[in-house]
Amino acid sequence: MVQESQPNWPTMLAKTKIDHPNAWTTDSVRSKSDVAYPLSKMELADLDQALRIVKERGLDLENIRVRDFSLTALKAALTQWLHKIQERKGLVLLSGFPVDRYSKEDCGLIFWGIGAHMGEALSQSLAGDLLGHVVNLGGKNARYRAYQNSTELALHADTTDIVGMMCLTPAKEGGLSGYAAAAAIYNELVENYPNVLITLCEGFHYHLFGEQAEGESPRQQ
Repeated sequence: MVQESQPNWPTMLAKTKIDHPNAWTTDSVRSKSDVAYPLSKMELADLDQALRIVKERGLDLENIRVRDFSLTALKAALTQWLHKIQERKGLVLLSGFPVDRYSKEDCGLIFWGIGAHMGEALSQSLAGDLLGHVVNLGGKNARYRAYQNSTELALHADTTDIVGMMCLTPAKEGGLSGYAAAAAIYNELVENYPNVLITLCEGFHYHLFGEQAEGESPRQQ
């Protein structure tokens, strides 16, 4: 009897490039306009109406669900955004939102309300916060996330399916946000560094750097 050998998945993966819109590079995304969606006056009014209703009801931000933040003019756009995020390049930049018109709290409610239509909010922080604020808190508190200090935050992958960001106050200097397509990085490794990719596909340990829960190992696989 001849036993068939099992396929070497890491080696096979290292030879296969990803052919998908989410493997974009700067050849296909040259500027913000390539992924921008300008909000219309009607769509902005829709957000304003939804905000007014949740405030009248006195709902706490984290208790707001889709049914509470009702949208009509934006309904088709939301479907379009999700399609672009999940099936196309994975990027959508909403432009034309009048941040100066609202308080920080109101901006948070609108941001959360839009997110409620896209999925369930999850915390990526040991502190358990579902809506994090990018601000320099200083100090060396282990519970502070990397975006809560003034050091540069390198490209990384978050553990959620969709990540949203909203700029309330532009930085006096610096403060640039950069994004890269993980699939494009993968293709670069396939083409130029296949041996590295084989190692990565075998899995590896990473360190939580003080963000592990009580009794949890700081090393994860």
